[in-house]
Amino acid sequence: MSRETAEVAIGIAEARHPRETAWGRWRLEWGARTYIMGIINMTDDSFSGDGLGFDAAPAVAQARRFVDEGADLL
Repeated sequence: MSRETAEVAIGIAEARHPRETAWGRWRLEWGARTYIMGIINMTDDSFSGDGLGFDAAPAVAQARRFVDEGADLL
């Protein structure tokens, strides 16, 4: 593969998979580090059995715990 072809391929890959995702004041720089996601499971038919139902208070409490424990995304 020529250098020019490789550069084009890299450009296409970067266009498809941006290195940064931003919304508002938050930014995620992909590849810079490992991000931690906390899943807040609301449905009572959860495969893991930890569904919180439709009461917002437990979901908010779980979200706060995740953030306190270092979650980057919820």
